[in-house]
Amino acid sequence: MIKINNIVEYKRAGDPEWRFVSGGSDYEKALERFEDAKKTITDAAEIRIRVKVTQSQIAEEWRRGEADA
Repeated sequence: MIKINNIVEYKRAGDPEWRFVSGGSDYEKALERFEDAKKTITDAAEIRIRVKVTQSQIAEEWRRGEADA
C-alpha cells in the first residue's frame, strides 16, 4: 500500500527549522495552500511543498496453528 502526503512547509530568515502549514493527499489542494501561505506568511524566506511517499507491505507472515494443521 502506498500513501502520499503533501506537506506545505516554510522557513523564516535566520531560522534553521522548517515549519509546516498543512498536509493532505490531494496535490491540487496543497498547491492552493501553498499559494495562500505565500500571501499570509509575510515573514517566510522560503516556502515549499514536500511530497512524502510511504510504502507499507507485509513481506512474510506466519501464524501459529494454521501452518501446523
